[in-house]
Amino acid sequence: KYISEQPGQFAIRTINRIRTFWAFDTFTGAWWYGKNKLVGIALLGLDAGCYLLLLIGVVLFWKPVSEWGNLQWMSFLIILFHGIPYYLAFSHPTYHLAVMPLFFFLGEWNKKPSMNLTKWAILFLLIGIQLEWIYHMSSSL
Repeated sequence: KYISEQPGQFAIRTINRIRTFWAFDTFTGAWWYGKNKLVGIALLGLDAGCYLLLLIGVVLFWKPVSEWGNLQWMSFLIILFHGIPYYLAFSHPTYHLAVMPLFFFLGEWNKKPSMNLTKWAILFLLIGIQLEWIYHMSSSL
């Protein structure tokens, strides 16, 4: 009923949940922040840095879709469909951890990294999500 009465609000909330799903995880750093602020901030920074390096690596080595085989398509579909319940109901970065290993199968790790306009756009979007996440988290510290 809510979705049919407020479709615009539902769309905005869904987009927010998608962004949250793909932000770096904060669970461990936030827990430690409650015990020791310096350790918590260091862990948040370490988690953000490692996650960003992983995302950059995936984008740099992403195999062209035209060359994907069954393994790449299955990995992509699992990544895509795993997130749908979180996009629609609730979200936290912890929930993306289950699909992170599947990104390995989408890359050409034995080749020279490459960038094109699409990859730059994806990278810009992913980095923007992380920066927005940091901005929103900093207001609650």
